[in-house]
Amino acid sequence: MDIAVDFDGVVAKDGAWPEIGEPDARMILALIGTQKNGHVLILDTCRTGKYLDEAVRFSMAHGLTFDYIGENNPERIAKYGGDCRKISAGLYVEDKDACWNRELAIERLNNLPVVSNSSKQAHDFAVGERVRLLVNDPIESTDLVTGSLGIIVDCEQFDEITKLPEFLVNWDNWGEGHNGGRWETNSHWWVSRAQIALAEKAPD
Repeated sequence: MDIAVDFDGVVAKDGAWPEIGEPDARMILALIGTQKNGHVLILDTCRTGKYLDEAVRFSMAHGLTFDYIGENNPERIAKYGGDCRKISAGLYVEDKDACWNRELAIERLNNLPVVSNSSKQAHDFAVGERVRLLVNDPIESTDLVTGSLGIIVDCEQFDEITKLPEFLVNWDNWGEGHNGGRWETNSHWWVSRAQIALAEKAPD
């Protein structure tokens, strides 16, 4: 099941915008648990630009890596023939909900069934696919900006905390990375699944 998750007031407790509040450890653990059980987590927030980057980094620093950031699951896009502005999900975790109750939300997440036949794959990107970057300076890179394009060259590394895959991308027109120990240029950098999306194919 796709789960749309707000950031301010959910992952992080309310702070003085745009500052980020304290992490809600129990909520984060519940969200990580649903992901391990086969559910898909989508970050659904009003934050944009550097404030979105901060939210993504904050989440990752606390062990939470979203499957998608502000975009619908490609399976839903394919099913309905388009990517609507609203995040389409089976469950919304949103503190502005009229019936919001933090404890009940955590309890519901903890009691979601395991999706044993989930179509979600850990490696839903493949070597050779072209991707675009969704955040600025992923994983402590320098001058690697949102919208950058590149090609995946490796996907055998896993994050030590989340155990989710990371992808080594050869980025276009960028040389502040490394050569991966096997290429000539320093245009390579590892990114998480939540930090990239498939690039649109150029028209024939």
